[in-house]
Amino acid sequence: ARPLLTRALEDGNYDALVDPKLQNDYNHNEMARMVACAAAAVRHSARRRPRMSQ
Repeated sequence: ARPLLTRALEDGNYDALVDPKLQNDYNHNEMARMVACAAAAVRHSARRRPRMSQ
């Protein structure tokens, strides 16, 4: 998951992550935020991951 998330954040292409049934009908800003959140949650170092309260 980590490489897909990193690549999507770098190039802004979320096609590999988005359900094809959405047919590109989604808010791209919200997707960028969700991908960033998911990427933070799967970091190697537990100290660098967000806390549940965040």
